[in-house]
Amino acid sequence: MHSDASTIGHTMRTHHKPLPMADLDHLDERPDPARLAEIAHATASLLVYGTVEGRPTAAGEASRAGRDTEATARFVRLADEIGLEVIAEIWASAPAVSLPGVLWRLYALREWITTRSARVAEEFDAGRTRGRFRSETYLTELLAGVENPPGPDEVVRAADEILAGAFRGDFSVALLRAAAFTEVCAAGRRALARDALALGSGMERGPDDLGEGEDPEDEPVSRGGRPGGRGEGSARAFEELASDLVHASRAHRAGTL
Repeated sequence: MHSDASTIGHTMRTHHKPLPMADLDHLDERPDPARLAEIAHATASLLVYGTVEGRPTAAGEASRAGRDTEATARFVRLADEIGLEVIAEIWASAPAVSLPGVLWRLYALREWITTRSARVAEEFDAGRTRGRFRSETYLTELLAGVENPPGPDEVVRAADEILAGAFRGDFSVALLRAAAFTEVCAAGRRALARDALALGSGMERGPDDLGEGEDPEDEPVSRGGRPGGRGEGSARAFEELASDLVHASRAHRAGTL
């Protein structure tokens, strides 16, 4: 599995020639959209299934399930090693309900959690304790293992475990866990925004409003589903991200992702 991780990282750093023996130089010479889509799907398939040919046979699934801990950890840390922007170049333009599109969202979600862990922990805790959801049982089952109370270290561990599950376990369940985490954080944002308004903090926006002229890095979802920063109005966009992840999970189970 080390060769898979190396191939994927090399391909994403350089994207120009066919997989898997990619020597893709000249980042300024972007491939046409069809070629970029081909590269996106091939690299995503290699990462998730261990083959560029798409969803494998039962034997391939067994091989995937046998990935060792070190190999899985390398996949989880891929963005740390090559940079999230490199991953974005390949996957961010893919449709939300597609293998590269949903992998981009998983890596972007992990990046958001790990770089804003204290804030995420606050939002997650507020959402879990005060949020209103359609199905409490659904969330409890999917978020089993997230430590309580969740601090910065706990939410980072949860992010890594969710992403690791995409590579060694049931991919559909990993997507649902990511969706549940995002949905809880959205509920937390709404709760904290209401608190701030009630305290007369000077906020003029409600929890569903996005102001004009905000820094793009403060937006909750940018470049095809990347969670962002501080706007309390981003709760709605987080809910949309959760919906994308749920639909992708259903598509994966149906064999259409």
